[in-house]
Amino acid sequence: QRALIGKSFGGSGVAHALLDPEASQLFSHFLLGSPSIAWDDRAFFRLEEASVGSRPPLRAAVYLCVGEKESDAQLACARDFKRVLESRGAPGWTVFLDVIQ
Repeated sequence: QRALIGKSFGGSGVAHALLDPEASQLFSHFLLGSPSIAWDDRAFFRLEEASVGSRPPLRAAVYLCVGEKESDAQLACARDFKRVLESRGAPGWTVFLDVIQ
């Protein structure tokens, strides 16, 4: 088992690996702490949409966490990203989101 962990802009690097057809196969756990997925007008949502057809199904756990005092936009973006990832789920795919006090 391998985990890829990143916080803030490092979390966006984890998101990029998660959405990459080859890099995503290297890890079984992806941990994104306060990820900068709203960057570039939500570029990671566009990347997810563009790569969905080329990504093989993953058996992986994805853990997103954000602080409750982060901006409303950051919280909404994390919730939206979780929802998108869950909608692409396959057996063995789990997505968690924690809002930390």
